[in-house]
Formats: sequence, structure tokens, C-alpha cells
Amino acid sequence: MNETALQTLAREIVAASGNNPAYKAAPHAGTADANPSTPYNYGPGGLFGTYGLSRELISLRVQPRGLASVLPVYPSMQLYPFFGYISGFNDVTGTNKDGVCDDPQTAGATVGCLQTAVFGRYEFQTRTLEVNRLGQQINRGEYQDLVILNDPLYQPQAGLVNPGQAFQQSLNREISWRFGELAVAFQNKLTRQIWKGNPANNTHGGGYKEFPGLDILIGTGKKDAETGVTCPNLDSLIIDYKYGNLTSTTSYYGGGILNVLQYTMRMLQSRAMQTGLDPVNWALVMREELFYELAAVWPCTYMTTNCVLPDSSSPTVMASDQIAMRDDMRQNRYLIVDGIRYNVIFDSALTENSSGTVGVGNVPAGQLASDIYIIPLTAMGGSLATTYWQYYDYSGPNAVMSQLGDGQGLASEYWTDSGRYMFHFKTAINWCVQWIAKMEPRILLRTPQLAARIKNVRYSTLMHPNDAYSDQPYFQAPGGVSGRTAPSTYAEWHS
Repeated sequence: MNETALQTLAREIVAASGNNPAYKAAPHAGTADANPSTPYNYGPGGLFGTYGLSRELISLRVQPRGLASVLPVYPSMQLYPFFGYISGFNDVTGTNKDGVCDDPQTAGATVGCLQTAVFGRYEFQTRTLEVNRLGQQINRGEYQDLVILNDPLYQPQAGLVNPGQAFQQSLNREISWRFGELAVAFQNKLTRQIWKGNPANNTHGGGYKEFPGLDILIGTGKKDAETGVTCPNLDSLIIDYKYGNLTSTTSYYGGGILNVLQYTMRMLQSRAMQTGLDPVNWALVMREELFYELAAVWPCTYMTTNCVLPDSSSPTVMASDQIAMRDDMRQNRYLIVDGIRYNVIFDSALTENSSGTVGVGNVPAGQLASDIYIIPLTAMGGSLATTYWQYYDYSGPNAVMSQLGDGQGLASEYWTDSGRYMFHFKTAINWCVQWIAKMEPRILLRTPQLAARIKNVRYSTLMHPNDAYSDQPYFQAPGGVSGRTAPSTYAEWHS
């Protein structure tokens, strides 16, 4: 059964009402919180429970954006897959033959390496609600036909968190709305885990697990998954820019950031060509504010790099050419390196250091520092996906959902989004109900040797956009109110 999230919610409302025999007989692993969580959207004390409210609402949520929404997503049921690599071939052994009937040298043996990947485990639960509270209306003065002009979950994040127009369609359906809040929690989590995921953070009992993020996968010290023998041919390129300012051409061996990025891409291009993996589609991933500062200095540096004039005079570059190049790169989000356009992806989840960052003492006040990632999206002309999501498929053959009830799961357990999510309806406490959701994803980087990271690039910006995550320094707290005051009326039954 591959139903939409809203179809699932409709079925669950029926189950919550106690009219579904499968639901009544279903086993439960958890119990709903006995205290309903406010606010509700409508009714007395509701978030929008007020008279004469205009129909159109505008969302102010700063949505995460970045690489997570670009990568393709594939199902898998293999917990510890092995990915094989031919590392190379050993040198020949023996000596050159003397006589015509002597034995020649022996060809060297093939050397291989295995890599593996592990799923993470992430869970969130909805806020508890009281079933009979749904649909309550203060009186005819309260409208319940509101619409959202800009959906808070517009960014699909590659379908890992993809409720479509969940908020847009569910504003007037309380249960659906709380599932939308659940999607926000998953979105905020996964868009950061793609970089920062680290199994060292797993809980002891296995209830919470992180998959290795790109900060680990783009690295050195690669090992064979079975033997632990090092596989240096799989190591990524890691360059420390040592907090050099991107506006300086004296930083890092005298070439500045342009020189470093040029040589990095040349090395990666060479690796791809020498191993038969080209052409490769690379993306440059960085903070938005870093890109705009890069684009400001890129044209002049790019047009005058290594200019040698016989009379030692300064090279002449038309300002109009620089402006045109800068503006086009900014409008279309790319950088030119050795005549090749590399698309740039803004990612709000990347770490950005400042003078106030604990443990970082190389960033002067008023300046920032972050990293530039070079991610191979595909290789061999697009026929090989090299960086992508996988998720454990709860709807797959012999998976949990194919063994419960009629193959669609009991009413208390079900899956959505092509098997990406599994939901559980917790045991109700009288009229108080709650759902819990789980998913097990991972990120795969099949060609780490074609990836790179330029660390600790320093820059300045006059203004900084709002951050998407609550623990970031430029996050704007939501503010506002959580529920309105219920009407105060006079009657003989209260004073």
C-alpha cells in the first residue's frame, strides 16, 4: 500500500475514533501522553481562534536548503552493503629472463578494497491531542477556511521529507497539521545530518543512531571494511586554508583562493580521467554569504592571474567585463575554474565560525569562516550516481509492513512515502492520541577520491541572512503567541 500522507491521516482519524477492529486488536509499544498539547489551530484558545481573521496567512519560517534537496533517493534493505573497488595492481616480480626458454617476470596481483555504509535511525512523535477537541469552533465569527500563501515546507528535500503541500492542505485539519510539524522536525534534522552525522553520537541502547555524514565520508584514512587495511587510493582531498582571507592573493602559497580551487579541481579532474570515471558532474557547496564574497573578487583575480608583462606594468582589465562576469555568476550560481562552469549549491547547514565560536581563535571580530565542499554528483557522463540518499524500505519484500495484518499493516502501524517512513499509533489514553514516526536513512559517497574540502576560508559580509536552525547565531526566534485567549462571557453558571 503506497498511500499519500493525507490518505493515511484520514484512515488514522477513523482508527482513533474506535470504529476500526484492526486498530482495537493491534499491539502497542507506547502510550500517548495524557496531557494534550496546545495550541490547537481553531476553537477557544486556538492559534487562529479569533474573530474576523483574514483568510490568507504568510509563513515566516526560514527553511533549510542545500545539498539534501538535490541528491536522488533510493530504497535499500541491506544493512551492511559492501562496495568493491579495484585499488590497483602490484608490480611484477622476478627478473628479466636470460635464455629464450627461461621464465619471464610474473604479473603483479590485483589489489582490492571494500567499503560499507550504515543506516541511521531517527524518530519524532506528534504533539498529543484530544480527539473530541477537533473541529471545535468558538461561534460563527470564527472562520475555518484559512489558506497559506507560502508553504512552510516548500523545500522537498529530495523526498525524504516530502509532504508536498501538507501544510497548505491541512491547515483546517488538526491531525494533518501536527503531522506537518513532525515533517519540520525531520527536515531540520536530516538537512544537518547529511554533513554532521557521526555514529559516535549513537545512544547506548540503539534507539538513536546517526549515519556517517559527508564530514566523515569526505576524508582520509579509508579502510577496507573487512580487514581494516588502509586504502589510500580512496582518500579525498582535504586542504586547510588556515583562515586565510579570500580577498588576499598572498594566502596559501601565494595564489589565494582562486589558485587553491583551480589546483583542487585539476587534481580531481586528473583522478577522474586517469581512472576512466570522467566526465564527472561536480557541485561546489558552500554558505550563501561566502559565495557572494567569492563572486565579488573572482573576476578580477581570474582575469589577471599569472599575467606577465614585459615592461612590468599592471594588466588592464575592462571593468564592464568584470561586472558582467560577476553578475552572471551570481545570478546563475556558478564559478568558472579553468574555463569550466561549476554549479554552486547554497547550504544553510554548513558550519560557520566567528570570533565568538568556542575553540576557534583565528577569526577576527566582524569576520566569518567556513568550508567549501566539492561534491561529485555523478560520474561517467551521468551513468553512475556517486552521491545519493538511501533509506531502509519498510514496504519492501519481507519488511515489517508486509508481515502485519493483510500486508498493508495493522491500523496502528503503517508506512508512507514509498516506504521511507513508518508510523505507529500509540495506545490512546481515553481520548488523548499521539503518533510516532521513524525512518532509517544514510548518505552514500561512492567515489570519495573525487571529493574535496577546502577548510577554514575567511571572509567578511556587511549583512548576514537569517539562519534556519535555532542554535545558529543568526537565527530569528519565532516570537508571536502560542494560542489566543478564549472568549470571556457572562452567564448564571459562572461569576
